[in-house]
Amino acid sequence: MCSGDTGPLGARISRKKSPGDGWTTTAKPAVGDALLVSGHNPGLGDMLFELVAPQKENALYDEDKVNFPTAAYAVFELDIEDWSE
Repeated sequence: MCSGDTGPLGARISRKKSPGDGWTTTAKPAVGDALLVSGHNPGLGDMLFELVAPQKENALYDEDKVNFPTAAYAVFELDIEDWSE
């Protein structure tokens, strides 16, 4: 595993080898109001639907669960005051 600070914002990046899944990278921003997470499917799409289910299940959710396309993106808005939440 490796980790370190990345630039003037003091974000903390941790990266570790996941058996059978490649690398897992975790970013914990010290400041800021946005975080970009990038990755590959099916893992990224699976994580997306794990985070929103079952609160947002509907016809669009069901369609996207099957057809989450290559190069797609998703936006999460979180009602939090601090990243630790």
